[in-house]
Amino acid sequence: MKTLFLKYLISWKLSAYLGAFALMMIEGDVVVFVSAFLTKQGFFYLPYIAPLLILGALIGDFLWYSLGKFANRHPESLPSKIISKVTKRFDDGILNRTDTLLMATKFIYGTNRITLIRSGMLNVPVRKFFRADVKAVLVWIFIVGGIAYTTSAWIPHLKYYFRYAEIGLALGLLLFLVVERLITTIFEENILGSNKKN
Repeated sequence: MKTLFLKYLISWKLSAYLGAFALMMIEGDVVVFVSAFLTKQGFFYLPYIAPLLILGALIGDFLWYSLGKFANRHPESLPSKIISKVTKRFDDGILNRTDTLLMATKFIYGTNRITLIRSGMLNVPVRKFFRADVKAVLVWIFIVGGIAYTTSAWIPHLKYYFRYAEIGLALGLLLFLVVERLITTIFEENILGSNKKN
């Protein structure tokens, strides 16, 4: 199967590994999906890329948590007020079910980072936060990476339909994002909707 740009990763592998690590601190789902896809295609080596993705995610999450700690010192600031208002309904879960909530929000579009920030604002102990976040990151990377890895396994069988590997990657990623959005909608309607009534 031909490629449009993936072949260039072979000659710039170190940059690709470092790029994946850095991007994990900013954007998660897409980076995990693409990295797992490329691992199955032979562009990344699993024992190298997996620790980089995990470490990048943990550092990124800790930075968001630290931002919450910083915001807590300025509770009257506009960003602090907005975050408090948006995430107030999660406060009990953040304080008492940190593991479950951090893991759930990893799969719900638009809620994870704000939950990480709120954890810092509520002064969740660093050790408690870190333990919960490690579990959440490992499960999340395993599931999202597994979906991408499985999707990429179909590509060789579809080579008559897709001339370029990137088309398969784009379609797999699009399907994943649609499913994630559906999960978010269901969560908002069933969980958050019932909370508003109470």
